[in-house]
Amino acid sequence: MRGLFSVTVSAILLLGCLGQDRESIPYGLTGFRIYLYDRSKAPDADYLVGTIHCNYRERDRGLAEARQLAKTTATRLGFDTGTDRYYILCTVTSDSDCATKVR
Repeated sequence: MRGLFSVTVSAILLLGCLGQDRESIPYGLTGFRIYLYDRSKAPDADYLVGTIHCNYRERDRGLAEARQLAKTTATRLGFDTGTDRYYILCTVTSDSDCATKVR
């Protein structure tokens, strides 16, 4: 009986780490990868800014840092920051460099 309980708890924890919340942020989050986008700069419209490392519990801090880095870099490089569509934040997990996209 104890073995079955242990397997059940392990399965629940594993599934929880693989899922995501309502805002598409995976529970297994390891960071955010930041990209800039400016259609007027095509074909070089995409620019990788970098990665902010954080886990799921630190997601609010990570999002704030990622947004600030996007804004600072976009301004420095002359990207159009007139809308919130100038940056893309990809969630990073141990399995993917862009598990989901969030703003």
